[in-house]
Amino acid sequence: MTSIIVALLIVALCNRQPQRSHTLRVWQSCCHDVVGELVIADFFIHCMKNPEANIQGMLSYDELGVWQQAASALYTLLISMAIFPAVGVLVVSTSVGSGSVWTGRLFIPVCGYLLYNAGDLCGRIACSYAPLDVKHERLVLVLSLARTVFVPLLMLCNAQPRRHLPVVFPSDVAFVVFMTAFSFTNGYLLSASLMQVSRKVESYLQERAGFLMTSAMMTGLSIGGFLSAALVAIL
Repeated sequence: MTSIIVALLIVALCNRQPQRSHTLRVWQSCCHDVVGELVIADFFIHCMKNPEANIQGMLSYDELGVWQQAASALYTLLISMAIFPAVGVLVVSTSVGSGSVWTGRLFIPVCGYLLYNAGDLCGRIACSYAPLDVKHERLVLVLSLARTVFVPLLMLCNAQPRRHLPVVFPSDVAFVVFMTAFSFTNGYLLSASLMQVSRKVESYLQERAGFLMTSAMMTGLSIGGFLSAALVAIL
């Protein structure tokens, strides 16, 4: 929800002060990363301060039976961070030179930031109403791995500047469709992984399981952040 509020502010500021739109997009990108890290780090610090979460009593992912959920969460965030915001904010409208406000300064804030955060929120809400229970843990992992397809799909949209790869999808509609599916699956699969852990692990082990899941998510964010720089260089 915080990311959506920030995205709305970016849209408003870009519309009123177009000459500062690039700077604002950079700041929103930083806010997006910082908010994500703080949300996860908050629970990480809580576990570190809690005596019951000490390393001597820590069980492994396999011992707790949550390795598939941890792998799903890690890879989901890895792919998301690798593509967004680094590559996602580079995609411009195919009619960027038309002089239209929509295809100009509002395209990236709305179709990039706002759409991603709204889709992510919708995915989380959808998971609360139509969750994938523990018996579908392998399906969640497979779907998380399948999100790899969004890497080439979004990179081959009209991301500028580019020096190596061609533009295979010169369509604003294609980018919106890809970004919608990309963001929705991020929210849905991440929520599904966390919900499965809470239902699979006994109550007295849930805090330790939460610590392990937090570690997996932070690892995914970190690897994805480094990978994003490589993907931008490949464009």
